[in-house]
Amino acid sequence: MIRRLLRRAVRFGRLLGMQGLFLNQVASAVIRQMGAAYQELTEKQEHVLKVIQAEEERFGETLAQGTEMLNQIIAGLKKSGGSVVPGADAFKLYDTYGFPLELTQEMAAEQGLAVDSGGFGAAMDEQRQRARNARQETEYISERDAFFKDLRGQLGETVFVGYDLLEARAEVLGIFKEDERVKSAAAGQTVEFILNVTPCYAESGGQVSDHARVTADGLEVEVIEVSKPVENLFVHRGKVVSGAMKERDQVLVQVDRSRRAAVSRNHSATHLLQKALKTVLGGHVHQAGSLVEPDRLRFDFTHYAALSPDELKQVEKIVNNAVLANLPVEIFETSVSEARAMGAAALFDEKYGERVRAVKMGDFSLELCGGTHLRSTAEAGLFKLVGESSVGAGLRRIEAVTGEGALRFIEAWEEQLAEIARLVKAPPHEATRRVEGLLQNVRELEAECDVLQARLARYQVQDLLDRVKEVKGIKVLAGQAAAPDMDSLRGMVDLLKDKIGTGVIVLGSPVGDKVNLVAAVTKDLLGRGLHAGKLIKEIASAVGGGGGGRPEMAQAGGKDPSRLGDALEKTYKVAESQIKD
Repeated sequence: MIRRLLRRAVRFGRLLGMQGLFLNQVASAVIRQMGAAYQELTEKQEHVLKVIQAEEERFGETLAQGTEMLNQIIAGLKKSGGSVVPGADAFKLYDTYGFPLELTQEMAAEQGLAVDSGGFGAAMDEQRQRARNARQETEYISERDAFFKDLRGQLGETVFVGYDLLEARAEVLGIFKEDERVKSAAAGQTVEFILNVTPCYAESGGQVSDHARVTADGLEVEVIEVSKPVENLFVHRGKVVSGAMKERDQVLVQVDRSRRAAVSRNHSATHLLQKALKTVLGGHVHQAGSLVEPDRLRFDFTHYAALSPDELKQVEKIVNNAVLANLPVEIFETSVSEARAMGAAALFDEKYGERVRAVKMGDFSLELCGGTHLRSTAEAGLFKLVGESSVGAGLRRIEAVTGEGALRFIEAWEEQLAEIARLVKAPPHEATRRVEGLLQNVRELEAECDVLQARLARYQVQDLLDRVKEVKGIKVLAGQAAAPDMDSLRGMVDLLKDKIGTGVIVLGSPVGDKVNLVAAVTKDLLGRGLHAGKLIKEIASAVGGGGGGRPEMAQAGGKDPSRLGDALEKTYKVAESQIKD
């Protein structure tokens, strides 16, 4: 709703002749007037103004395009005698350019037209149906969850001991293959199974699951995924490597320790990262999603603009300072109210029970979290940002690596720097200066090349003037030139136009295994039937190409340089056929 109001305001401002960004000034005036009554406006003035500016900038980029499209639709309706903007067109404006239906209706009404709101609604329903179809898989998962809920009642719950232990003895309660319960699983089969006890963390809260090894006499199973479809029931998915797994088997479950450690490094780092982002950007930053894997972490958060290089540098420095501080990581249970009173960060849409698990890192960070973590921040080793991007309006994403992942990232950059240094024949610490010097040399050589090309073009122009012929009293020039690209060829055509004053010019230039062609007709001859676009189209066909353009200037390409001479010679006959007496 707020976005709709802002976008209508932008559009009315444009109608009043306002150019550039103006909503900030209006909003500032409102804050001055209303700030005494609504103190949060004054307290969060900077954030409010930045959000408004970001939205105005975003909509400003699409307003012109959307308005042009709507004007074309309206012009077409007036030409055909129509009076209603089709609902499908109104929906396209909404879906592509962010035009609310009300905005399209207002703009159409100003031209005496209506909008087919029923058709708009139908198009919206079609999109919603597509979304519902996409959710069918989710619905299937929900049915599957119901199946496991019933199963929990039959088999009992899984006791999770993975916060404290990385291996445990357990009993196989049930085995499933393609959602069918089976008594056993043989070597080579991939199955799901439920244990009465597990040290394996199930995927949740953005953190991927543990990998593990399950063994017994003659049995080995590689666990590659653990899920928790319903509370307190852990479903392990794995491949039987050897032996056979049977219900009631007594097994030993051993979590992949190196993977767990890598995941924990990245998860603890997300907590440090969120605190750093709040410190640098402001209290409006909130977590909007995350992915914690052994090789990397991804953190989505609320913010209205891309982070500057300086902001990214500050964030990275704050996180690494927290790592170097070797802060103790304390994990404890408390009530939701007590956690919030302590200032714990939490996901706003997460449902919490009466008791929650809190993760505290010194006096630096406190969050509600059910994931696995380090014993101290120093165990993260090193934190390195590797990417920052947009994932939607008002949402940003940061990707980062820690520990061994950060080391590998830095090593890869060092290898690239070493290769660059080798190529430019300089020590790594002088590579930047050497590259800058080479770039300066390139710029100087390019400038010299431009001068030489301009000189060559002038020489060629003199030679090409000898190819001018009169066709029905009109000067026609067709010739082959040496031009490295289309821009250079157009420049030569312009020089020739200045020289001959009035006439038709067609130049062709072989470039590798292709051909560039440019045609021009001086404006005074357009009334005689000559058309550069039509002229170039016929000539280009002779070299296996095509093209077109405006009546006074056109260009084309071809694939057969060997036929360029014949194609250019064709110019005179084609021009003759176009000229009207």
